[in-house]
Amino acid sequence: MWEGSISTITVWQVVWFAAVWNNWKNRNSLVFTATKKGLDAMLELIKIHLWQWLKNKGPFLYPNSCGLNDPRACLVEY
Repeated sequence: MWEGSISTITVWQVVWFAAVWNNWKNRNSLVFTATKKGLDAMLELIKIHLWQWLKNKGPFLYPNSCGLNDPRACLVEY
């Protein structure tokens, strides 16, 4: 699946970082501006950051539109 590009371990590390980063940003938003994002918005932001960070990490051959709509189907298709 990831042959010739990013390792599975790297992907899971980036998933973790994207989740923690967005959770931290949401917490800061709640503390400093009394606003928070819902779960759906948080998940969308995690997917966006995950896809952007993976594309910047190394050879990542999948288009942005694919990652935002349905990442799992995209990885199987390409």
